[in-house]
Amino acid sequence: MLFYDSLDQFSDYMIQVKNTKTGEIIKGLIDNDDLSYTMGANLGGSQMAGMAESGLKGMASSFAGKIAGDVGKALVDSNFKTVLSTYKGYEDSSESSFSISMHLFPNKSGNGSYPELIEIIAKLTQPNTEDSKFLQSYLYDPSDTKSLSFGSDPFKGQLIHVSIGGWFMATGLFCTSSNPKMSKFVDEDGKPLFAQWDATFTPYKILNAGEIASWHLK
Repeated sequence: MLFYDSLDQFSDYMIQVKNTKTGEIIKGLIDNDDLSYTMGANLGGSQMAGMAESGLKGMASSFAGKIAGDVGKALVDSNFKTVLSTYKGYEDSSESSFSISMHLFPNKSGNGSYPELIEIIAKLTQPNTEDSKFLQSYLYDPSDTKSLSFGSDPFKGQLIHVSIGGWFMATGLFCTSSNPKMSKFVDEDGKPLFAQWDATFTPYKILNAGEIASWHLK
């Protein structure tokens, strides 16, 4: 039996998702069998290889022009290709996103009622239009991004934090997918016993190797 009145007893399996701007925290127990995140490199045509091929093509075109005139030059220009054109170079990285699945128990261990809990979850993805006709985020103020023009990093350590037990802590995240589901089983008050929440998070920028490694505290 799961004594969910005291979720803190299961600290090794506890997930906490915090909205840094509002200070609101969602607590639940992890359902994932494991935690995985993507790391991939995006490759493109190598600039140096392209320059080298361009030089070779120029020499071949000039030589063909001397032998066969404009026809020979045109043939080289339209058909010349070397293995250099297949060389690839590093352009950037794919986003290092990860997904979590967790059980939530409203009115337990700091979680509010269902309406309160769903509102906190919705703030991670939905627009804030309460005081403006413009779509804004509940995660930061538009004025926060002004510091980008001065070369500073307004989102470092901000936005969404996700922690698992005492071994994982990722910060500076956006939530790109959120799917709360209510249990069909209810308590004596007719309220669902629990909710399940599946969510995907991605960093606000491409991370280097050290920044990804820092997610792991142990």
